[in-house]
Amino acid sequence: MNRYQSLLWILLCIFTSEIGISQNLVPNPSFEETHGYIRENKNNAYIYEPRTGYQPFLFNLGHWKSGNINTPDLRILSPKHYDICTTKYKDCDYPHSGSKSVGIITYMKNRDTETYREYMVVKLKKPLRPNVETYIEFWTSKERDAKLISNNLGCYFSKKAIYADIQENLEVTPQFNHKTLINKQKNQWVKIEGTFTPEEAFEFLTIGNFYSNQETQFEKCNHFTSYGSIHPYAYYFIDDVRVWQKGDVPETKPIPQKEHLVFNQVEVHSNEPIILENIGFEFDQATLLAASQNELNELHRLLVQHPNLQITIHGHTDNQGDEFYNLNLSQDRAQAVFNYLNLKGIAANRMQYQGFGEQKPIASNADALGRSKNRRVEFIVR
Repeated sequence: MNRYQSLLWILLCIFTSEIGISQNLVPNPSFEETHGYIRENKNNAYIYEPRTGYQPFLFNLGHWKSGNINTPDLRILSPKHYDICTTKYKDCDYPHSGSKSVGIITYMKNRDTETYREYMVVKLKKPLRPNVETYIEFWTSKERDAKLISNNLGCYFSKKAIYADIQENLEVTPQFNHKTLINKQKNQWVKIEGTFTPEEAFEFLTIGNFYSNQETQFEKCNHFTSYGSIHPYAYYFIDDVRVWQKGDVPETKPIPQKEHLVFNQVEVHSNEPIILENIGFEFDQATLLAASQNELNELHRLLVQHPNLQITIHGHTDNQGDEFYNLNLSQDRAQAVFNYLNLKGIAANRMQYQGFGEQKPIASNADALGRSKNRRVEFIVR
């Protein structure tokens, strides 16, 4: 990451956290607000996140507390350590927005209990208005090391802060609960949302799995990267928590200034194509060459760092061969890039792809050099 990208990352994080959303009743909804110096833990299990852990959640995170004696983790997922992680793994953890998320265990067995749970609690900015429809939204993604997936990620609203001196599940009934397994196919950020109508002026929100093992679904997943003797557990990131009520003014989410984006030291402007210079395909096919990964990972990183960005991927060919065949080939190659980014966790609704065949050359097709320039894939920030 060059110094321009680093500066943009810092400015975007400040912009996102400072502006906030006045109609969101949840303080510090993206967990960017911290206090005190977050020390590096030399014995940290999260080797690519040296300042991550339960102590930053306890001592440095603003507004949020634990709901029992177990403690969630403040996961500090900086672009620097994400880059380090990607040198070894292809599915490194990243935040939904900003540079921080909270991680909670929704199921684990240890030597003390078979029903280990973690909860995160926050006091709302103001009490809910009784008998008014209330909307809940947050984003979640399975941790890459977690061997299990689960359901029952819910929200419990109360008049007093909930806390119990136990490791097990809190025996309360959440007003909203997500009942289906999360990240069954792959690790990716998904939006959890629902509604309810409070009967009282609730002031506190608690997030976690409130159900026993018998009432919870668990499955082993094949998309984890941890090995060795680590116990199977279900662990999910939480980010961008929102609660608002009917009649509130809809929030306007901050959008990064696209004209200041940088990709491979090239400034990116809205609706101007950026050529992916260093990607290639098998001859006359849409199969990406291994040498394409570095360039595609740079694009993936840009999309991770700026989660509001949406792009269109364009495929192009030279004029050699059948025009209809070239159109299909360019479409397939654009789709191959789309699929690569989607498999690495970029939501499909943030991307589109289109093939133009030989219709939009940028050089002469009369010589080999010109034809090689015309055979290209590019992206446009919408």
